Amino acid sequence: KARGLPVRDITLFIFGGVSQIGEEPETAGTEFVMALVGPLTSFALGVIFGAVWFLSRGINEPLAALGQYLALINVILGFFNMIPGFPLDGGRVLRSILWQGTGNLTRATRWASLVGQAVAYLFILWGIWQIFTGNWVGGLWIAFIGWFLDNAASSSYRQLTVRNLLAGHTVSEVMSQECPEVDAGLTLDRLVSEHMLRTGARCFPVIEGGTLRGLLTLHNIKGVSQDRWATTTVDQVMTRVEELKRVGPDEELWTAMQNMTEEGVNQLPVMDDGQLLGMLGRDNVLSFIRIKGELGI
Repeated sequence: KARGLPVRDITLFIFGGVSQIGEEPETAGTEFVMALVGPLTSFALGVIFGAVWFLSRGINEPLAALGQYLALINVILGFFNMIPGFPLDGGRVLRSILWQGTGNLTRATRWASLVGQAVAYLFILWGIWQIFTGNWVGGLWIAFIGWFLDNAASSSYRQLTVRNLLAGHTVSEVMSQECPEVDAGLTLDRLVSEHMLRTGARCFPVIEGGTLRGLLTLHNIKGVSQDRWATTTVDQVMTRVEELKRVGPDEELWTAMQNMTEEGVNQLPVMDDGQLLGMLGRDNVLSFIRIKGELGI
């Protein structure tokens, strides 16, 4: 965050954690420094706790034992995080070096991800070997870490690939302007039979007097038992306009896709000055990505 990069979440596991950074660093040097902070902090804590152990020996044995344990754990954690398995800190250090050498972030990410997957497979094999030698718990943990690293490495590269495909494009290029509108007083059974099943649409703007009142999605309908559809109207279950997450037509497509992921929704209304211009659906974006990928553009 000190470098202006949003940290969306941190996935913790037995040997530490992996940060999900919302944006890529602007330079290889920035990533190099960021990646080293975690392991260096662990090593610094190892030195501090090592000093506690050294100074308390023969004086306070419980404190000395605690200091020794924490020093050892932090040193092990520091070395583990320096393993060149992207997206661990060591993998990010490797990527920053490759990035600096090639001048190409995508290529550097690809190679760092491949190394990360190789490291992940070694962990999985190690875990399987531990299981066969009788260490079931430890083996399962190690194999799980390998599985997690494999997924993290491959998804990191896919994310960068998608970002590159969406770069320079805005919401207005992909949004759908054909939005089947429905009346707020329409019952759910009629909505499903007369609109949803016939059009295949999963999302409907609710308009009254030319003004957007809300948005009804398949998710809203699924929250109502089918025996109540005939007596439940659209305005009773729709997401009201004041609660809607929305995007503007000139917003970057990558940013809009991130917003959908963060909010856990499959579509967002595209609005400008309070007017509904269209809908941006996840399927619209995925189709755009697929076509660009197939055409190699």
